Amino acid sequence: MEGAAWNKSQRYLEDAKGKDLYYAFPNIKVYADCPAAEQNKGPGAPKTSKGQDEKSMYPCPVYKYNMRSDKYLVTKFHLRAEPQQDNQSKKKDAALAREANVMVNQWRLRGVALLCQKE
Repeated sequence: MEGAAWNKSQRYLEDAKGKDLYYAFPNIKVYADCPAAEQNKGPGAPKTSKGQDEKSMYPCPVYKYNMRSDKYLVTKFHLRAEPQQDNQSKKKDAALAREANVMVNQWRLRGVALLCQKE
């Protein structure tokens, strides 16, 4: 992963720590014969699709090489842009949606992307 770090325990994007450019990300296997309903669901995707959860998901591009162009774009995975909040600390829907939109735009402006690695 380039541009951000991945919180494995809570499964969301977080700020990069230190001066490292690349961070480890869980292995993802991409198959060509996936059903359309299962496509583009990354490790941070919720098990149930709710309108609010979809707004807090960052469509993270996956590139074959670190040259970012449409030629090397493999797919996009929806990753959670912020930690999931429990029912006790939920804010009003409008404020929560606005905050989620800010977080998604933050990762987009930073250019967060996944890069393939051959090993």
